[in-house]
Parts: sequence; structure tokens; C-alpha cells
Amino acid sequence: MCGGGAPRSTIIQPDYSAHNRLADAQLQTMQMAQSPAVLAAQQGLQAETLRQQGVLTDLAARRTAEAQDTSATASRLAALIGTPPPDKTARAPVLAANRAGMTRPTGRKGLRVDLQPAATGGLNIGA
Repeated sequence: MCGGGAPRSTIIQPDYSAHNRLADAQLQTMQMAQSPAVLAAQQGLQAETLRQQGVLTDLAARRTAEAQDTSATASRLAALIGTPPPDKTARAPVLAANRAGMTRPTGRKGLRVDLQPAATGGLNIGA
């Protein structure tokens, strides 16, 4: 008891030709990748890459050894020569008392407050 007056539907089979062409191209690519010539070229490329990696590893090891040797030589020379003299700009600033040439005693006597002499012509009260 199908419903009344509806028209009959037609099933249309889709076009698979584009899909088939893509699958054929992929299959052909896989078969070419498995050919002896391509495999031999791929192995040669891989061997060359491994050889190049070995050369670069050796070069890095030589540079590291050279740097360590240079560092050791610099350390030996520094120990032989000694430290350089201090730079003039690294000195402490000159204070006003030192600039004027005044010397102060150090220690307990340096803490003493100097008495100023009384001005002439005035009264000397408290002395």
C-alpha cells in the first residue's frame, strides 16, 4: 500500500570515472616507487645523506676540541702573566679633603671635632 499518486523515483548511478582516474594514478605512482631504479636512487641518496651527517659530526667535534684547546691556552697564559693592572677609571673618586691636600688622622682621633679659632676683634665668651 504505497502512497497514492506519487511519481516513481529513478535511481541514477553516480559517475565514478574521476575517482577511477585518481585511483589509477595513485596505483601507478606506487608501482613506480617500487621500481628498481627508483629504489637504487633512493638508497644512494640516503647513503650520501648519512655520509654528509658523519662529516658534519666530525667537523663539530674538531671545532669543539679547538675551542677547548684555545681556552686552555688562554688560561695558561693568564696564569703565567698574571692579572692586568687596574684601570684608572676604576679608582675611587677623590674627595674634597683629599683634593685640598688636607690630611685627617684615622681611628679615634679622626672623630675629633676641630675647634675654629676665634675671630679677631670680638669678645671671646665661653672660652
